[in-house]
Amino acid sequence: MTDQSATVPGTQAGDELARLERDYPAWHVWQSHAGRWWATRLGHARPHASRGQDLGDPEFATTLDADTPAELRQALASQLRHFG
Repeated sequence: MTDQSATVPGTQAGDELARLERDYPAWHVWQSHAGRWWATRLGHARPHASRGQDLGDPEFATTLDADTPAELRQALASQLRHFG
């Protein structure tokens, strides 16, 4: 059973989606019908080897999901910190 307390009602969800996509333009963000928050990296490009990143790094994600917008924001921020 899905925890409905994690969902954000109507207009608030739309506002939060817009903020997340504005703050993380390399990602497409949406909220599923079940209320989970998702983000998919646009282009699915891996970091450049010249940046010193391990291209096979298991922390690199093309898609993220979370129970709340705040948790998704935290996951997106971590990706940005580690992979630009």
